[in-house]
Amino acid sequence: MTNNILSRFSANVVLGVSWVIAWQHVLYADHLPGDGFTAGVLLLIALMQEFVILGYRRAALKLPDQIFHSALVAGILLLAALMVLPPLLYDAWLLESFEIPVFGTSFSSTLVFDIAIFLLVGGGALSYIVSSREVEP
Repeated sequence: MTNNILSRFSANVVLGVSWVIAWQHVLYADHLPGDGFTAGVLLLIALMQEFVILGYRRAALKLPDQIFHSALVAGILLLAALMVLPPLLYDAWLLESFEIPVFGTSFSSTLVFDIAIFLLVGGGALSYIVSSREVEP
């Protein structure tokens, strides 16, 4: 595929639509478990399309690799918190669903788990892709 205005426009549209669909999957994680992984893969495909169409340098300027490293670390920390805190605070284990109160509202533990998986899959894969790629001259 060539790098012309139509291909750049379509890459941006696909990325925007994929971003919305990915977050829709994550936000309905209370009802449909496993959507964090699906959302991460969906967004990963759209972001890889950005790198293919725009080229590495332009995509790296648009999507800095610090975002992916931060997402990976945030996903790992959320998963670690879900493994350690529920037995201590709620007398629940990782596979049990419970409510987590945050600023006057509550979130399901499955939602937090799927957000962590989403960050881990998307951030981890793209962090690897970005850091292992040689910079073009």
